[in-house]
Amino acid sequence: MRISPLLQASLILSLPFWSLFVNAQSSLPPHLERDIVTLSADASTTVVPDMALIQLAIERQGSDPANLTQEVNQIMNQALAQAKSSTGIEAQTSSFTTYPRYDNKGQRNGWIVRAELILKSKDFGVLGTLAGKLSNQLQIIGNSFEVSRSLRLQQEASLQEQAIRAFQQKAESATKQLGYRSWQLRELTIGQQQGELNRPMPRGPMLMKAASAEAAPMNLEAGNTSLNLVVNGSIVMQR
Repeated sequence: MRISPLLQASLILSLPFWSLFVNAQSSLPPHLERDIVTLSADASTTVVPDMALIQLAIERQGSDPANLTQEVNQIMNQALAQAKSSTGIEAQTSSFTTYPRYDNKGQRNGWIVRAELILKSKDFGVLGTLAGKLSNQLQIIGNSFEVSRSLRLQQEASLQEQAIRAFQQKAESATKQLGYRSWQLRELTIGQQQGELNRPMPRGPMLMKAASAEAAPMNLEAGNTSLNLVVNGSIVMQR
């Protein structure tokens, strides 16, 4: 017995696919609980991540943490203003830390103030150019790629339909192979598993010295990544 079109439509439309849960267990007669089979199926597709992220940092060292904080704040505010004036750029600060500096004898000899900035954009060219300009004051400490929500949503319906169809086919096959006449859906969960392409650069100490004002744009190119959707559920087989 196949899942009716009405039930399938409700599975697709009623809730977000990653949190969907259908439970029909309570409506089953007790004697049918013995004829339960657990199944899983999946669907996947390959996409190119359409969002790039670059992480930058500014760090200053000295004896007066107040002056260091003021200098770091000034540079960070200038970077934020430049980022916000660039079309299609999302910018946000990610951390701001102050910690002591020690010499080789373990004695404190100053302070370190560090702040980080994350830039995100679908326009790799604009983002790379901005990162190059900002690298005269900030250091590039990491970059990665991700699939945007809009691109993920474009793939949802197709993946969900494929996964449910694969689950139905497995249910039909198992029912026939085990000598049963039909099957009834007991429960179904649909969850997303997404393999992100992530190419972070090393973090920790500053990776680059302050660049010149004519710094070249940062070249950004994303590879492929897979979007996977897994269906897990159980059926009650009937003779």
